[in-house]
Amino acid sequence: MRVSRRRWHAGRALLRVLGRWRRMTSSPPRCRGGGVIVEMLTVLFRWPLLPVRGLIGLAQLLRDQAEREFHDPAAVRRLLEEAAGARDSGELSDEEVSRLEHQAVSRLIRPSTGEVR
Repeated sequence: MRVSRRRWHAGRALLRVLGRWRRMTSSPPRCRGGGVIVEMLTVLFRWPLLPVRGLIGLAQLLRDQAEREFHDPAAVRRLLEEAAGARDSGELSDEEVSRLEHQAVSRLIRPSTGEVR
């Protein structure tokens, strides 16, 4: 089947217009030849830092868990009960128990550090 010259030019013009359209996010990415090399270099330079990043992540996880346990109301209640039992048995004076109670209550009230979590 033979295509007229006019239709052929119209098809070429349509292809030029379609080629200028911006690709959507669902479109497959165009490979520009250097993409694989750049990714390999990125991995190569990030690879030595992976243990450090893992250690930082572990430290943050441990810090968060320690803060949760430190400010846990059940732990504070146990501390207050132990202090009251020690006062009743005579192991602690009233001033020491008062100091422990003040510290335990201050653990429940978190100081506002301005951090957003």
